[in-house]
Amino acid sequence: MAPIDSTDLDMWVDARLASLSPTDDFRPDAAAGLSAAHARQRTDRSRRVQWSAGVITVGLLAVAVPGVRAFGAKCVAACVNGASQLWQSNEPAASRPPVTGVHLGDLAPDFVGTDRHGAAVQLTSLRGQVVLLNFWATWCAPCRSEIPQLNALQAQFGDRGLRVVGVSFDTDGWAAIERFRADQPIDYTVTLADDNVRSAFADASKLPMTLIIDREGRIVIKQIGVLTEGAQNDRIAALLAR
Repeated sequence: MAPIDSTDLDMWVDARLASLSPTDDFRPDAAAGLSAAHARQRTDRSRRVQWSAGVITVGLLAVAVPGVRAFGAKCVAACVNGASQLWQSNEPAASRPPVTGVHLGDLAPDFVGTDRHGAAVQLTSLRGQVVLLNFWATWCAPCRSEIPQLNALQAQFGDRGLRVVGVSFDTDGWAAIERFRADQPIDYTVTLADDNVRSAFADASKLPMTLIIDREGRIVIKQIGVLTEGAQNDRIAALLAR
């Protein structure tokens, strides 16, 4: 291939640059552009004045006419409430003080009965574990049907941090519980409720009731009635994985 002469190359470049040079027809008209910008500013200013006048008119009507005033007040209240809810939705849950109770998100009441030796059993001693709290009684047929499932959950998840606690509402005390356990093994912790437990966990009078409590002591699942076998396994596994 023959070498390119530098003179020819310079001429080619000059020709290309000349072809890119704008003609007079395409040169910007600064004066015309400035005039158009001023016109847009005047239009925008006029719209703002009109909008402000409309707002003032509506405000005067709201003050002068009782019906309109009430309607305007409702509109303002709705706007304020809406804005407030938007702000509150961004607030972290941790900013709200913990509440002790038996509803989802509450800290579960601490005292959950006494063991067979009369020692108090408290949920604070189980912090760091996921607790399945099952309220039952030996005379409750649906409660009895849950026991094999609770045994299985304790066996399956116990070494991963699950603690199953059965809170008995038997009025005959430990004598009734021990007679029952002679025929039906219970492989998890059992406590006996007293009046304080019955008061703190008022919903548990609808036996059976089960609460699942996370590692921080908050109620994350509440089931009134018989547990469906296997229904909570995935949720328990997810809580234990945290």
